[in-house]
Amino acid sequence: MADKVYRGGVTITITINMQADVSGASTLILLVKKPDNTIVSWTGTRSGTDYITYNTVAGDLDQAGIYKICPKLTYATGQIIYGETADLHIYEHFE
Repeated sequence: MADKVYRGGVTITITINMQADVSGASTLILLVKKPDNTIVSWTGTRSGTDYITYNTVAGDLDQAGIYKICPKLTYATGQIIYGETADLHIYEHFE
């Protein structure tokens, strides 16, 4: 029953495996392109050494369709690293 994520879902945990140590990053941002091409940013948290997680809040998943999620890590040195973009399919109710 929980295999799909539906429009309007809140407290949905999104986990991104960076496949590299992110413990030195001072800022963990998920750049998100919504299905209507609106771009927003969500502030992630470190989980272990390689993962970024984010729990959705009201308004985050307000559209059905494909969300493109691109991690952006900033380090105290000023270095910025972007991770691989991931797709998240959000379903309309009753799909």
